[in-house]
Amino acid sequence: MSQLELLRSCVSEHKQSEVESLFSDKGLVETVCHLWENIWTEEEKLQAENDTKNRNEESKYYKLLFIEFNIKGHYDQVDSHRNFVQKAYNRLKDFVPNMLEDDAEKHDLSKYDFSQAIGYTVRWVHMIDNDAWKKSLDDHYKREHHHPQNFGQERMSQRFLEESFIDMVGSRWERNLKGDENAKNSDLVDFQPQYLTRYHKDDFKAVSDLINKIKES
Repeated sequence: MSQLELLRSCVSEHKQSEVESLFSDKGLVETVCHLWENIWTEEEKLQAENDTKNRNEESKYYKLLFIEFNIKGHYDQVDSHRNFVQKAYNRLKDFVPNMLEDDAEKHDLSKYDFSQAIGYTVRWVHMIDNDAWKKSLDDHYKREHHHPQNFGQERMSQRFLEESFIDMVGSRWERNLKGDENAKNSDLVDFQPQYLTRYHKDDFKAVSDLINKIKES
């Protein structure tokens, strides 16, 4: 079944011409975003999300979203990042005593939900910056306490500040150090200064002190 045929099968008959026109003009990614934001009912959204998460290979939603739109690519990215966050926590947990093991195990689980997965797929699988991505990022910041943006102008709690730090370590280990198992602790925390500017000034100092402590250990 072609992408257009899949799209047509996922909407009511009176919406098919609208979908065909948008697909012809903007392509698959923007059309899927339009379905999610403007056409599907809440019941259809729930069915699409459940079928995709449960890998229901017979489902039209699974075929459209997991395969063609490639939410699979996003889920693979999240799986990999969560694995490196867990590795980073296991390596440095003596330096982050307030972070819980449960925090590492549940890190970024919200990214599997479609309120985020649609926009993250748009941005980091298809490399498109649009409103769907901005909404997904906003949802992520509101739900995940390890982001400074979750606290507004206030300081982060120590527990989530430490998870934020481990999040950065996991990202650096995976992306910059290419998963090198022989990377030293000092390499794992050798961040560029711009990555720390998002913090409240007091949290910036706390993270800077933690980095220096690890480098000197």
